[in-house]
Amino acid sequence: MLVNRAQSAIVTNGLVAHYDASNPSSYSGTGNRLNNLQRAGFATLYNSPNYTGGSNPYLSFNGINQYFYTENLTSNFSSNAVSLMLWVYPTDGGVLVSEQGTTTIDGSWYDSQIEIVNVTGSTGTLKVGTWSYTGLQGVSTTITMNQWNYIGLTHTGSQLKGYLNGVNFGTLNFNRMSPYFHGAQLYYTFASKCNTNMGDGTYSNARFGQFSVYNTVLTNAEVLQNYETVASPNNSATNLVFSNVTSSSLTGNWTNGNGAGRLVVCRPSTASVSYPNNFTNYTANSNYGNGSAIGAGFVVGSGNISNLTISNLQANTNYCIDIFEYNGSISGSNALFLTTSFLTGCNATLASVPSTVATGFNTTAIGSSSWSANWTIGNGTNRIVICRPSVATQTAPSNFSNYNANAAYGSGTTIGSGYVVGTGAINSIAITNLSANTNYCLDIYEFNGSLVSSTAVFGNTALSACNTTFFSIPVTGASNLTFNAVNDSTLIGNFTSGAGSGRLIVCRPSAALLSIPQNNFVYSASTMYGQGSKIGEGFVVGLSNDNNVSVSGLSANTNYCIDIFEYNGIVSETSAVFNTSSVLTSCQKTSMVYPFTGASAFTVTQNNPTSLAVSWTNGDGNGRIVMVSTTAAPNNLPVDANNYTASNSFGDGSSIGNAYVVYNNNGNSFTLNNLEPNTQYYFSIIEY
Repeated sequence: MLVNRAQSAIVTNGLVAHYDASNPSSYSGTGNRLNNLQRAGFATLYNSPNYTGGSNPYLSFNGINQYFYTENLTSNFSSNAVSLMLWVYPTDGGVLVSEQGTTTIDGSWYDSQIEIVNVTGSTGTLKVGTWSYTGLQGVSTTITMNQWNYIGLTHTGSQLKGYLNGVNFGTLNFNRMSPYFHGAQLYYTFASKCNTNMGDGTYSNARFGQFSVYNTVLTNAEVLQNYETVASPNNSATNLVFSNVTSSSLTGNWTNGNGAGRLVVCRPSTASVSYPNNFTNYTANSNYGNGSAIGAGFVVGSGNISNLTISNLQANTNYCIDIFEYNGSISGSNALFLTTSFLTGCNATLASVPSTVATGFNTTAIGSSSWSANWTIGNGTNRIVICRPSVATQTAPSNFSNYNANAAYGSGTTIGSGYVVGTGAINSIAITNLSANTNYCLDIYEFNGSLVSSTAVFGNTALSACNTTFFSIPVTGASNLTFNAVNDSTLIGNFTSGAGSGRLIVCRPSAALLSIPQNNFVYSASTMYGQGSKIGEGFVVGLSNDNNVSVSGLSANTNYCIDIFEYNGIVSETSAVFNTSSVLTSCQKTSMVYPFTGASAFTVTQNNPTSLAVSWTNGDGNGRIVMVSTTAAPNNLPVDANNYTASNSFGDGSSIGNAYVVYNNNGNSFTLNNLEPNTQYYFSIIEY
């Protein structure tokens, strides 16, 4: 394929004529005039060769009667040095370029100078030569038909060289005879017949691209420069778009440049670009790694293609494809690549789907607003953790989505009725901001890829586990405990409730230290002291949501303390949490027990006018009061819990009704003084 180039892109030193079917300044697409781009003049087209436009225009000659004839070029030459260069797409044998001495084919001077003979299948024999003093002499090589070829010859006057696609294929030393030094003019024809030929002599069936005539001898490097300038594409492919991306394959689509084909190289994005070499045979294979290696990449496609699907790629890996336009044939090792500009694009394959789910879920801590757990990871590179109420349906994350995690429940991205609380290469989580006494579930999905770049691919199943948060601790404790009934074995009272749903009441000896109940522990209560659960040195005597306390089975005359703990939850279901910072404590002593047996065997051991000595047998009290009256038996009893003063001087002790307390001790005898002679006295002994 030829490319429309500015004339200045080829060697111009010594250039006397340049005809270019791909340049509208040389041929507009209509008419019989093919302008010489180097100087004033034109070649004439005969019998209307067909013009094909588009990105790479050319003229087609039918091999029957179509040809063109240049203007007279004689005035441009002063020596036998000459170079002829031709871009042509031959489809059959025949004369491509002939030298003519007049404006009539095969007039007074004529010889074929570029000709193809012996065409068999896809090849023929290319011959180039000039007229010598002994006849037509030249060199030959094999040429591939039905493709664009750059054919040329140079002659110094004494040495001929032949060129095919920028390469010298033969050299022959002989002296050239030029028409302008032997009475003729100099014209050139393309595709016309010529009777002085190298074996064919017929009109040529071919596509014409460019023809250049020099009055100097081009060097090998200059011929190659011309070839590469025109043969190499100058517009790279554009608009690369990736589609159908999987974990092992991707498809690229692009807009072609102006090469005959393009070489596609796939490489890891971490590797630098490596360029193909001209005239090199590369094998393409869309199964990555099986084509020819170029640097760190592999050839995955070649030819006139505008899309390609590459397979055998690694998952979750960024690849680049470099698309180089070329002209010529890769398999024929004559391809010329455009490497000054090329199309490059990169895209990552998808991550593979994890096949092993996380296991071994373990709750390490749970509170009224928090939940900590760990687990054994699956075979994903990362995992996403979703927390949801257990009443909500499990919702899986969507592939290729970006989710933001926040361990504070409700602050991460929403998925269904849950929130993302953790992402990354994690095997534990500590969630906060949960509601108390609520059952939550954690769904843990393995994934490969990146959330940030939206390339994450999630496993199909999750490790799920559910747990209930604790109740919240009551914010205020109970207060104002008042005992309204106390005896030798019972304490009864009431109080103002705190903010808990219930309260645990502990009774302990006042000498024992306060002990704290444990959260989420089962306690049983009994109003019979010693029968409920033991906490420290005390016993649980109440578990209820009221504001009363009642304890029986206590020891008489003993100081006890009541500790009241507010709680939320259900103690019997190990869900209760206690307020242990605001404990209501109040202490009360039980009363003493009443004596059962009274004093007996009262005896006056000595009777004097103003005194009496008495004795008795004690009852079972630990003490006793003796009251004496002069008028009748004592008519009132002592009142419990009162302090009475005794005096053995009658009338000086505390009075109780009509009597005086004359004795208050634990003995069984005393002497009463300050009595009136010949007076009746009445004694009453009361055990306590």
